[in-house]
Amino acid sequence: MSWYKMNIEPPLQDLVKQLRNEGVNTECSCGHNMYIQCQYILDGQIQIIHKTVWDYLAMNKGVFGYDEVDFDIVVKHKVRNGHSYTSLDISFPVKKNTEKLENGKQDL
Repeated sequence: MSWYKMNIEPPLQDLVKQLRNEGVNTECSCGHNMYIQCQYILDGQIQIIHKTVWDYLAMNKGVFGYDEVDFDIVVKHKVRNGHSYTSLDISFPVKKNTEKLENGKQDL
């Protein structure tokens, strides 16, 4: 029995194998919930956003009410009837404290 048949749930086995054959590093998949998680290599646009947000947060420590320079960039690429719709979200850790900060800035 092949590794794919033993470790990957149907009906995703053949697609995971094809993705891996194309050089995509699949991390996990679930046939019940119908998803495949893959590693994503940063492209130029995301690198620009990463650097811009990182530089802004590093130069404006405390701007959102915490000193950590943490954020998430989540890429969403939807395909509907063969048409691509790509967007991304930038999110920041949320603090439980919602007190007003100095200069009128508010905690997240």
